Amino acid sequence: MVNSNFNQKWKFKIGNAPCSWGIYYPNNNFLKYDKYIMKLSDIGYQYSELGPLGYFNDEISIIKDLLTKYNIHISGSTHVHSFADLSMFEKLKTDINKISDILLNLNSSNLIVMDNSQFYSKNNKRNVNFDDWKEIMKNIIEIQNFVENEYGIKLHFHPHVGTFIEYEEQIDKLLNDTNISLCFDTGHHAFWNQSSLNYLKKVISRVGYIHLKNVNDTIRQKVWNNEISIEQSYDFGVMSPLEYGYVNISDIIKFLLKKEFSGFCVIEQDPENNNEFDHDNLAKNNLIFVEKIIKKYFNTNL
Repeated sequence: MVNSNFNQKWKFKIGNAPCSWGIYYPNNNFLKYDKYIMKLSDIGYQYSELGPLGYFNDEISIIKDLLTKYNIHISGSTHVHSFADLSMFEKLKTDINKISDILLNLNSSNLIVMDNSQFYSKNNKRNVNFDDWKEIMKNIIEIQNFVENEYGIKLHFHPHVGTFIEYEEQIDKLLNDTNISLCFDTGHHAFWNQSSLNYLKKVISRVGYIHLKNVNDTIRQKVWNNEISIEQSYDFGVMSPLEYGYVNISDIIKFLLKKEFSGFCVIEQDPENNNEFDHDNLAKNNLIFVEKIIKKYFNTNL
């Protein structure tokens, strides 16, 4: 782990998430939540996201005991919702209320929401019309006010590939139409050949949470050329290890250190559909890679 001598100006906190182990749904996972927490601790992480609602045990006391035992703290929770399906807003409010209760009891203050890319695989267009956009923004603002005023939890919106907010002009409009914080995902932003670093510099004052991710250039270009779908690209490993993808993660980290970013940086490694995919080793290598960048930065700048 990073030596404490390097921590004097280093404010952001590094975590990981259950999705790095292919956990996207609450049930039928190969890895139970207790084994996941144990693995995370063994690798060297101190922070984790909750994962999908229902993945962790419903008993807060059991979760607290487990987190204390392995010295893991909850950075926040990411919730996926089909925002373009306006009929589902009441369900969103119910889910958000449940998650906020859990986060409050676990002393966590970050809730990330993102649109559901699976909604658009049913021949639904990803571009919403003017009236629907206005309604969605109203819904986001309502949820944000509820979460932040009732629970004291910060709400962040996560732009995501294959949804109605994935391109810079769409993110710009979201930021213009609301005052919501961004969960900025370095890999998703770069999927469509957008510069993660340049855009991060532009909107850093609105970024409260980071998902550190990289993207495989060869595979993303197959999507551009309509050789494979977005969904298929994940199976082929479009989200690559931090060290080897198209995005210069070192430049991202150094920029965050220079700006004294104080939020969470959650490393994510979406697994490819390969029986030889080593979740544990990649989570460890990604952490080591980030820590090397931090050490080098402070050796150079102290």
